[in-house]
Amino acid sequence: MQDTLTIKVKLGVKKNNKDKVLKELTQLLVDSGNVKPSYVKAIIAREKEYPTGLRLDGGINVALAHADINYVHKSGFALAILKKPIDFNEMGNPGGVVPVHIIFVMAAINPQSIMGFLEKLTEKVFMNKKIMQQIYTAKEEAGVKDLLEKLLLDTNSI
Repeated sequence: MQDTLTIKVKLGVKKNNKDKVLKELTQLLVDSGNVKPSYVKAIIAREKEYPTGLRLDGGINVALAHADINYVHKSGFALAILKKPIDFNEMGNPGGVVPVHIIFVMAAINPQSIMGFLEKLTEKVFMNKKIMQQIYTAKEEAGVKDLLEKLLLDTNSI
């Protein structure tokens, strides 16, 4: 288990194409040494086959893109907070469409890490409307990163 987790944050993203945002976020993980360059294409391909749009009760919807662990050197994630929602196909209902406000691109070194991270993310972030609002309206990337580190890394890293 690693002691640190790479977290990259982009605020106010104005792109209106999900593939472009996924590519930009994944490139941040490539540049920080978390994933192989081939992770970029793998993320986009997996999103087409297994959509990750998730509708949340508070109205701030998310996408949770990830790809196979074979592309990952070390765990981390990047997220984009969008100026305007981008439509993603819905997780578990590929015919459904979800207007997504925050896109996460995750990289984990093993399947258990992904599941543990998703569990923490869901419990401590997605189910908390106040936290989701705080992230979505954040003015500084460092503040979002600090908040997520505090919430997600309090016991075990991914």
